[in-house]
Amino acid sequence: MTDHLPAPETQILFFLPLVENYTKQLEFAFSKKNKQASSEHEWLFIIDENESGKFPKHYVIEKIWNQFILYLKNESKIYCFIEEQTAGLGVIKSKYWLFFSPKTANDFFTRQLDRPKGFSLKKIITIPFMNILTPIQEKVSTILDDGNSNPKIKISEAFQFLNIAEFYLLEEGLKEFDQFFRSAISFYLLSEVLLLQKDITNPNLSSGIVQKRLQYIFKLCWRYFRSDNELESNYYKKMISVTNSEVIKALKLAEKKIKDFREATKIPSP
Repeated sequence: MTDHLPAPETQILFFLPLVENYTKQLEFAFSKKNKQASSEHEWLFIIDENESGKFPKHYVIEKIWNQFILYLKNESKIYCFIEEQTAGLGVIKSKYWLFFSPKTANDFFTRQLDRPKGFSLKKIITIPFMNILTPIQEKVSTILDDGNSNPKIKISEAFQFLNIAEFYLLEEGLKEFDQFFRSAISFYLLSEVLLLQKDITNPNLSSGIVQKRLQYIFKLCWRYFRSDNELESNYYKKMISVTNSEVIKALKLAEKKIKDFREATKIPSP
């Protein structure tokens, strides 16, 4: 599913407010640790040895996006140097310099006329990885709770965030997300399965759109509502058959599996 990730711009727009909130959490944590809150603060990201930018501005995240992806996946670290200046009358100004490489930071500062005082490798700290599991779950819940959307729209939008979760989350996080997603999507998936049993033979509907809906249903049911046996797998494959009668058989199986799951887990309808 990861080959169907939303466009980078869509991902950036999703992650941007999460990063903004995370910088505020870090400010609080740093102030608590140092027992001293800054009166003024500024976040800056060292893009390369020649350039820095205010963080988390959209254009900065765009420039560092390929490397930032690795940070979100817990595969690359982000480092920080805190520059503090006393401006008189008790005003403490803090600059939080972020960078992917201490060497890049050192090269950048070497080129600056106003090099931060006290910068050294010993004073560099590692930024903890962000929790992105909870925000992804919350986004899916928001999509599914939208009373103005019909099931097929909810499913297609939620599907994007399933792809994001699958791409970014580590094994344990993805396992937890799958448990959440299976329960959250089941009602709308059932509604769409029932609707498709009628729409598949409706001559007034675009066959291309119906096929796209079937692809979503097939992938989700295959992943979340399929027993690991050859008979059931072969039955589900009928969902992408060219014969309507075969497709309906597969949809009937999906209907039963989802209903059984909801009954067994006693999930209330929205």
